[in-house]
Amino acid sequence: MTDNLERYAAAIVALGQWMVQGKIKVRTELVDGLENALRTLKKIYTGANTGKLMIRVKGA
Repeated sequence: MTDNLERYAAAIVALGQWMVQGKIKVRTELVDGLENALRTLKKIYTGANTGKLMIRVKGA
């Protein structure tokens, strides 16, 4: 990234536009429950996830 630092701002604008236009899809996997946290976290280290991986924890 530091090789093209002067192009960073333009890249952020272009990426934002492509997301709004649907040219870039954001993948999100949402797993419910703290009891699934360990299994879910392992996905990060094994490459089993694609995109953003989140664990939803509900309050008591």
